[in-house]
Amino acid sequence: MKQKLILFGALLIISLLAGAASANEVANNTSESVLPDNGTHSNNGTPSYGGNLLDGGTLPDGGNLPGGGTLPDGSLDTAAPASVADLNVMDALGETKWSYANDYPGLYVSWDANTEEDLAPMPYEVFVSGSNPSAIEDMEKVKSTSDTSLYIEECGGKPLVYGKDYWVAVIARDNTGNYDDCFAICGPVRTYEDMDIKLDEGWNLKSVPKRVLASSAGTQSVFGRGSIVLYWNGDCWEFPETIEPCKGYWVYSPVPFENNIKFKPMSSDSAAPDVPVSLDLAPGWQMIGHTSTQPASWSMTLASLKDLLIDYKFSNIATYSHHEGWGGIIPELGLIDMIAGDGSVPSGADFINITGPCPVGALQYQGIMVPGQGYWIFMKKEGTYASIESMYNYQDYSGPE
Repeated sequence: MKQKLILFGALLIISLLAGAASANEVANNTSESVLPDNGTHSNNGTPSYGGNLLDGGTLPDGGNLPGGGTLPDGSLDTAAPASVADLNVMDALGETKWSYANDYPGLYVSWDANTEEDLAPMPYEVFVSGSNPSAIEDMEKVKSTSDTSLYIEECGGKPLVYGKDYWVAVIARDNTGNYDDCFAICGPVRTYEDMDIKLDEGWNLKSVPKRVLASSAGTQSVFGRGSIVLYWNGDCWEFPETIEPCKGYWVYSPVPFENNIKFKPMSSDSAAPDVPVSLDLAPGWQMIGHTSTQPASWSMTLASLKDLLIDYKFSNIATYSHHEGWGGIIPELGLIDMIAGDGSVPSGADFINITGPCPVGALQYQGIMVPGQGYWIFMKKEGTYASIESMYNYQDYSGPE
């Protein structure tokens, strides 16, 4: 009996020692398999932080990452955002004040926002081209933006050109750079020099400083439906069908009216260049207009009506506005020809920088003619009235500060 107990005790000790050795081996293996947070797996198939590997080491969908992240399912996102909707490209309008108009070649681009949740932080890329592109790679990138509108002023590192065709495209990218190959594109579109024409209710004395686009040069297109337009040709009144530079017009408007007009760009075809605008004037009262989008002195505007003896071919200049009434000057004498309104406006006032329109005061007290205004001129002898650009290398006045 005593021998059996001794044998049982020996077997028990051997079993305990074997179990301890096995535990130490597991502990040593586990210690060796715990790796830094670099995404590698342990020797026994157990990843850091306890995520189990299935099917021979394939990570399960949604396996946990350090810091609470989620493992991807291993698939690549190739679904592109939809093409941008309602892409619109139009001529960027210039700024018009009563005494000047400032404009530059530009295009205004707008589109609807995409609604995908995985869009890039600046998802929209805008491109422009001066020729019809066959792929997005044929176009010049303007910029990336998170906005849904912008202005384009350059193409190929140079300013846009009035009257030239352009194509504009916009794509939307997601976080992985995908975009729809069937991207939105608009073209050809053109930019034009433009200015606003404003009419008071009743009679207005108006003009245009440059040739208006032929498609919109009709009297109703320029001055609005319901307007009545009259032109004095030196002998009789006319109802003109189109509006031309150099001429002045009486315009009756039944309501206050404002309209944006676009000018025909100068021809770039050397074989068929544009002829500068001019108007032959006979002796007597004639209707003329100012021929620049910037204000200029009467002596500069009417330089073509000076003869070789430095004598002007006209004697009086007069104009009218709804709020000021009549006013004018006698250039040869430097005298006021008529008193505008009640005559209370002080001589020497800075009319050109007044917010409200004062074309009569600008002429009468500062000798300045302004764009969009019409004028009466009394010709002492016949002459040809030519545009300012025909007479000078005219540096545009920047407008009042």
